[in-house]
Amino acid sequence: MKTWDDFIPNDDEDNDDERDLFGIHQQIIDKQLFFKDCLNGSVPLDPFEYQQLFGIPTPTDLDWLSEAFFYHFHQLGFTPKTLVKIWGLDWLWEMLQNLERQEEYELCSIMKWVMAEHNEAVDTMVSNVLKKEVQ
Repeated sequence: MKTWDDFIPNDDEDNDDERDLFGIHQQIIDKQLFFKDCLNGSVPLDPFEYQQLFGIPTPTDLDWLSEAFFYHFHQLGFTPKTLVKIWGLDWLWEMLQNLERQEEYELCSIMKWVMAEHNEAVDTMVSNVLKKEVQ
């Protein structure tokens, strides 16, 4: 007895396209969901995990992430502390490198300012802890 699969021209071997009934690969959907999560204010993967799941971030991927970052910064007015908490310094570094390659120096300066504000807050916190230990 023939099934629906017998009427599709394919080789019936190691081709995963048969499982993709709607013409959309699951990995593409997962990547878009990741971008949506980033825009909504939660970054569930760090760059290493992203690379394991989707491969090396392309310049287009990094552009999209940069847009989400600057949406959080300009439109929503998140503080540097909140931005670093959401994105993490590793993603900020990846986006900064991409912006430098594209010669977007104004955006680079904003991102560097956010990172510097975070580092200054950490330095202040560490110095306060050290002062308490000395006393």
